[in-house]
Amino acid sequence: MFRNLTNTLTHPAALPVIGILLLVILVFLTLSVVSPETKPRKRQFSDNPMMNALGWAGVILALPGLAILIAAGWELIVLAWNYPPLNTKASEIRWHSSIMLAMLAAIGAIFTLVFAYIRSFATERQTRATEESLFNDKINAAADDLHARRQVTKSPDEKDNHWDYWQDDIVRRNAAIDRLEGLAIERPDIAPRIARMLSIYVRELSAENLPQVVPKRETPRVVPKEPSPQNLTNWMGRLSAIRSDMENAAQTLGRLPKIDGVESAKVDVDLRRANLQGFALHGLTFDQAQMQGAEMQSAYLHKAKMKGADLLEAKMQRADLRKAQMQGASLSWTQMQEADLSGTQMQGAVLIRAQMQKASLGGAQMQGAVLSGAQMQRAVLSGAQMQRASLSGAQMQNANLMGAQMQGAILSKAQMQGASLNGAKLQGAVLSEAQMDSATSLREAIFSGAALREVDYSDVSISQAQVDELFYDGSVTFAEGITRAPGRDEVLGWGDFRKQWRAWQREKRYEVE
Repeated sequence: MFRNLTNTLTHPAALPVIGILLLVILVFLTLSVVSPETKPRKRQFSDNPMMNALGWAGVILALPGLAILIAAGWELIVLAWNYPPLNTKASEIRWHSSIMLAMLAAIGAIFTLVFAYIRSFATERQTRATEESLFNDKINAAADDLHARRQVTKSPDEKDNHWDYWQDDIVRRNAAIDRLEGLAIERPDIAPRIARMLSIYVRELSAENLPQVVPKRETPRVVPKEPSPQNLTNWMGRLSAIRSDMENAAQTLGRLPKIDGVESAKVDVDLRRANLQGFALHGLTFDQAQMQGAEMQSAYLHKAKMKGADLLEAKMQRADLRKAQMQGASLSWTQMQEADLSGTQMQGAVLIRAQMQKASLGGAQMQGAVLSGAQMQRAVLSGAQMQRASLSGAQMQNANLMGAQMQGAILSKAQMQGASLNGAKLQGAVLSEAQMDSATSLREAIFSGAALREVDYSDVSISQAQVDELFYDGSVTFAEGITRAPGRDEVLGWGDFRKQWRAWQREKRYEVE
């Protein structure tokens, strides 16, 4: 059997046939690896699909190639050892010599293929290194233009009297920012590097170009007080981006995560205490961004994405945040007076002591949000979704809560004097020490299964039907004419109160939505 195989391999027609078969296999492997329908392999020889296919083809063909090399070498040795004597027929010597030359050619072809294979990868790596160097040169050139300056000659009215001075070249800097974005599109893997570069750029320029200060009004004794509402409104209405290059850089940061191929989780946006007053950032993405203390008064953030962003102590008075996505964001101690948050999604957001006086929160999604101590006097919260939200100690005097969804919400010590709760749904809500007065409107408000304690509602316009839906104890005082339920005159501690309240809910089959 081995002799038949040897005879077959040593046949003059064997080498062309073997070569054609190897070529067919190589082409098939190349097409199968390069094909876009195939899934990318975990292990790659190169980022170049063709070179990667060549690498896998080499690995697969290594074993049969080695077998052919050994067989050809062994056959060459056998032929040389059994070379016919000189008195043999000339035709037999020629045939024997041709077989030896064929074996030598086969061995040479195999070694040539191996060296060509190694050389192709060396060339590819050299080309890649050259391209990487050229790409870095592009980034460095753009980075250099980020601090471009130009010389300007200024002449006063006097003749032949002028001087030169240097100023930031805004046009050239804007062009550099655009080039950086283009480079991120060309090479998505360098987007995190560009994000860090532009974040530093905005922060450093913010330190030089300070945000406008909220105007103060003073008494005759020169004691600073808060600005009048009209002065504050006029001041915020005049705010605009202080520099176009800063705004352009911030906009580019918001577009980087959406570039095809960019891993958004690796794009770290750091705009802490940046001056973003009046910036147009609508529809951009700043998920998980660091924006603590950022100045964003009158900024245009319509439909902006800021999920999980840290906006601690940010200033967003009169900002346009309609339909913005801020789920899980940290908004504690933020200033959002007169901001438009209509339809904003803030599920699970933390807004402890946030300043939202006169803000528009109609239809806002705040399920499970923490609004403890939030300042929402005169705010519009009609139709807001606040199921199971924590509103303990929230200041909502004169707020519009018509149709608000507050099932299961915690409203302990909330201040709702003068508020409109018409049609509000507070099933299962906790209203311990929640303050209301004669100006609080409760028409068609639903209190099914809610808990009430330690309040004096003697002047609150609450109906008998609404009282009958509540669970309360002896610490609650109602207006004259309200009939108390039997056994509700005892003042209970919170532990006992909660236990009896839950038992009463189960008995009445109240379910919080």
